[in-house]
Amino acid sequence: MHNAIEQAKTAAAAILGRDEPFRQVPWFWSDQYNIKLQTAGVNEGYDDVIIRGDPASASFAAFYLRAGKLLAVDAINRPREFMASKTLIAERAEVDPTQLADESLPLTALAAAVKAPTRATSPTSL
Repeated sequence: MHNAIEQAKTAAAAILGRDEPFRQVPWFWSDQYNIKLQTAGVNEGYDDVIIRGDPASASFAAFYLRAGKLLAVDAINRPREFMASKTLIAERAEVDPTQLADESLPLTALAAAVKAPTRATSPTSL
């Protein structure tokens, strides 16, 4: 349903003469017993994978990057990382791999900094 709503918004903009490309990030989720898998983006052509969290704990995220830009995420029981990653992927954000791996730095802060480029993005402003 989400996809249909977003495509309708793009179609309405085109009818009104606004050239707004469809820029939704493809995403998917599935619940399997006590595991929630959420994936966003397309992980083709990546050259680096960053893991945040411990896969043995069944709570982690795998981030796929190409030339420093976030292409996709596979999140296991990490809904905040999934939601923030959708923003980073949509903005074609270049992300420091050490920040992706650092669990003390909320990804929501990185996503907010990308959405508001006029704000300072130093660690103290995050």
